[in-house]
Amino acid sequence: MTRRTSNINIVSEDVLLIHPKDAKKRDLNTGDIGRLYSGRGEVALKVEVTDKVKEGIVFTTFHFPEHMVNMVTGHGKDEETMCAEYKVSSVEVQKISNQFKTEVKPKENQAEVS
Repeated sequence: MTRRTSNINIVSEDVLLIHPKDAKKRDLNTGDIGRLYSGRGEVALKVEVTDKVKEGIVFTTFHFPEHMVNMVTGHGKDEETMCAEYKVSSVEVQKISNQFKTEVKPKENQAEVS
């Protein structure tokens, strides 16, 4: 869960793994930012399209608290351990558009500084 373990040597950030067929349906490509959401909450994660996960399944780690991935997990708890059911949550994914991205262009008769 934290950066105090050797997991930082395995992954440097939380990413959302999604099957190629699911990604295609949602117009997602590796490197895009995806909105992972459920009835409980939502987070934005970088997408990695891969066949490492089955179609209809998404996966992410939750090592980096700034992403707050637990916001999308359900309220259920394992009866034996009383831990949250991290691996059994119904979620949806959609591409976050770049509609708010702005590009500064020099106005006519304005010099560019390099």
